[in-house]
Amino acid sequence: MRNDNTKYILISILIILLTIWAIGKYQLTASARGGDPFAEPVKIRATCYCDDGATASGCNTRYGIVASKPEYIGCVACVYAIADDGSIGDFIGYFEVLDTGYGRETGKGQSSILQGKSLGTIETGETIDFYIPTMHQVEEWMDKYGDFVFIKLYNGKG
Repeated sequence: MRNDNTKYILISILIILLTIWAIGKYQLTASARGGDPFAEPVKIRATCYCDDGATASGCNTRYGIVASKPEYIGCVACVYAIADDGSIGDFIGYFEVLDTGYGRETGKGQSSILQGKSLGTIETGETIDFYIPTMHQVEEWMDKYGDFVFIKLYNGKG
């Protein structure tokens, strides 16, 4: 009789633990699909560019600068890789949002960057664009981190 109760208790504990794990994983995934990047890390498409020149904020491009939604200029992005299970992975670094750009056409609104086009994914905050000095380094960066990262934004300079 005692063995039967022990089995049921262990199975119940296992079910509770799996439920807690699944709820936590769902909440992280759900918040990663949108949300406020100032409140919590959000999952976002990552692209890279290697065009030298002036940024939207007036400084010259350099490693450590990203292009994002115009309203985010002046903020600092804390960037994390995506772990194998889709959760927040290793810390990549701090990047200054000092540039903006277009990205891909969304079909929403009017672009302030390209006349006659809808808003781009960088303009809407759906994509973050990392300045990387050379095409070879861009390829290495994309191989290492892939097409998505998690970001959390902070007001202020880095």
